[in-house]
Amino acid sequence: MVSASILASPEINIQAILVQFPQDMPMPATFGDGGIDRNDPLAVTRSLFSVLFDNSVRWATEGWGGYVTGNSALFITPALDKDAAMESMEPLVNWTKLLKESVVEDQKKQILLVQGEYGTWSHFFGIFADQNAAVGSPFFFFSESVSFTK
Repeated sequence: MVSASILASPEINIQAILVQFPQDMPMPATFGDGGIDRNDPLAVTRSLFSVLFDNSVRWATEGWGGYVTGNSALFITPALDKDAAMESMEPLVNWTKLLKESVVEDQKKQILLVQGEYGTWSHFFGIFADQNAAVGSPFFFFSESVSFTK
């Protein structure tokens, strides 16, 4: 009798960031660079997408991938350590903090920013996706928007 143990999925650290805000959140008067029409019901989404597009090639090169909707962005990478991941995602973190600072007190608790390191895929999945495994159709697959040609 011969037996063997095979590690099907090696342990890796997953770096993750989640940003989420109410879908119907109006653009705060003190938020943004003025290039987005504040009367547009999708103004906050357009502002988020601007940050995502400005950083998409860098993030893809650094191993980030994710799921983006009109009011949320979830990115993960196994390629960076915690410090490098925090530095890499600084534009998204700063955007979220500015949004939170620009809204009234009741809206602050509706804006979510979660950034961390997870020791296994299973640990990450159990926290972020397990209850929402049947997520339906995405609004936008972010990795599909990245072009490496100039």
